Amino acid sequence: MNVTIRQLHCFVAVARSGSFAEACSVLHLSQPALSIAIRNLETGIGGKLLERSTRSVTLTPEGAKFYPVVQRLLEDWERSLDDVRNLFALRRGKLDIAAVPTFASSLLPNVLAEFHRCFPDINISVHDVITESVVEMVRQNRVELGITFDPGKADDLSFTPLFRDRFIAVLPT
Repeated sequence: MNVTIRQLHCFVAVARSGSFAEACSVLHLSQPALSIAIRNLETGIGGKLLERSTRSVTLTPEGAKFYPVVQRLLEDWERSLDDVRNLFALRRGKLDIAAVPTFASSLLPNVLAEFHRCFPDINISVHDVITESVVEMVRQNRVELGITFDPGKADDLSFTPLFRDRFIAVLPT
């Protein structure tokens, strides 16, 4: 018999509360449905995880070892689901970018064309602004991304260098 995520959630709820009644309330399940889920879990793994008495429920030694493993597994499961949902969410929506004029007019169009080929359902808006405005727009959450020259100290933001620009002096001969 297969063990299900639902059965593991039931086990954690009972182990955490020490009570079938309280676990039923948390899970919004009837007592018979919870009992069946726990029984099927125990059958599926081949042994008892819970000791039941008229007053309380406690973990067997095997259940005590299994409990933290199941907690981590369920946390990983939820995190994985969130990651996949976020991937789907990234495939559509809106992206606001603030960029300094030099970058907005020269390099950004080619980057955005490639981005649009990969993510055609994301609408992109570019705000062509000076360095100080780029930083402020990111701080105020008016844009998701800013592209500018190094603005100096701004500990409340994270920066990723994109490339180094070489400036040269041009002089008459």
